[in-house]
Amino acid sequence: MESVPSTSTSLSAKERQFIAAATLTADSSAKEIAQLIGMREHAVRYMRDGLIQRGIIRPVYHINYFKIGLNDFGIYFSRGSENSASRKRFEAQLEKTPGVFWVAKTGGSYQYALSFVTSKTHLVGDLFSALRPSETGTHFDKSFGIRMDWTIYPPSYLSGDTKKRSRITFRPGESVVEIDETDRKVLRVLSDFPSKTVAECSRITGINASSFTYRMEQLRKQGVIHGRRYMLETPLLGISNQRLLLVDRGLTALQRQELFDVCSRHPNVVAFLCCTGDWDFELRFESESVADIDVFCQLLYDTFGNGIGSLKTVQQLRVLKQIAFPG
Repeated sequence: MESVPSTSTSLSAKERQFIAAATLTADSSAKEIAQLIGMREHAVRYMRDGLIQRGIIRPVYHINYFKIGLNDFGIYFSRGSENSASRKRFEAQLEKTPGVFWVAKTGGSYQYALSFVTSKTHLVGDLFSALRPSETGTHFDKSFGIRMDWTIYPPSYLSGDTKKRSRITFRPGESVVEIDETDRKVLRVLSDFPSKTVAECSRITGINASSFTYRMEQLRKQGVIHGRRYMLETPLLGISNQRLLLVDRGLTALQRQELFDVCSRHPNVVAFLCCTGDWDFELRFESESVADIDVFCQLLYDTFGNGIGSLKTVQQLRVLKQIAFPG
């Protein structure tokens, strides 16, 4: 999937308020959102439909792949200088690689970023071989981390309201749910067609509607499906999307908690990940001004000092592939 580039679209104050309030709860009714943000129900419904039609937000299912025994490997890498034909071939191959459920072109410390989700850790080595350029002597630089706890937040910077900031957290180590091929069909079709009705999904999968509904409800109860949320198409709005890779150089347990609290309160931090590998924390930072990232980094240095070993910044330029379920 490729993000829509460039021409910046403006949002009204009410649209900004709606997106900030509804991002994590796309299954909430227009009435529930209206009560939350103090608008009329019909106005919320009209505004929501308009934002979807304009491509500014799109509903996606949030699937907790930790619950089905999958691990999330984050990889940032650079392949040096390549001609455009070679790079396009590589990107096309990368998009087709099983297990790669998100990949983007980036700027800054690395040229690419990807998420690789699998239960078979040995496949990570095979992936590294595929990422490395075939030409001998070509530059190849990579950074690798296993993502542990995931916490995501709404884009509160759009409204400026962080008093009651919501969040969703997933972590490995919880009881694993066994799923079969029918469950996988359900998850695949929800991933590919998050806006379709149960009847439409039933026809696509060949599973009768009552069975599809039952399977879907069971996956919800088991915590595999965590409802739907809205994906914000930041390129359409001219919003900068940055990723920060932070190395811990001696933060105490209290400081690690304080780091989490600082990020949870900050309106521009939209995800906080605890990792193990070449970095310890991965932060997702969205802003309407590129200067905001420098201010935030300085805040971290001022607050945690020498406890931060390094802080690499990677700018997301263009999303090449994004799916909700990699299985």
